[in-house]
Amino acid sequence: MKFFSALLLLCALVGFIATAASQSAPVTPSPVETTTLERFISRKG
Repeated sequence: MKFFSALLLLCALVGFIATAASQSAPVTPSPVETTTLERFISRKG
């Protein structure tokens, strides 16, 4: 359960960073982060 909550927090943090970056600077997330997030979403769905 602790691992799941940590993973959820990490996803929220990545989303927040991506939102802040898209609003302020043209910084794109690294391919590793993107593929990891996509894998998590596809595994969950």
